[in-house]
Amino acid sequence: LLTAVFMLMHFLMIRKQGISGPL
Repeated sequence: LLTAVFMLMHFLMIRKQGISGPL
């Protein structure tokens, strides 16, 4: 569960920066 939260926060941070990210 903790890993999922970390990945979600990381994804949101990437979206904020406007970067496509790993997906």
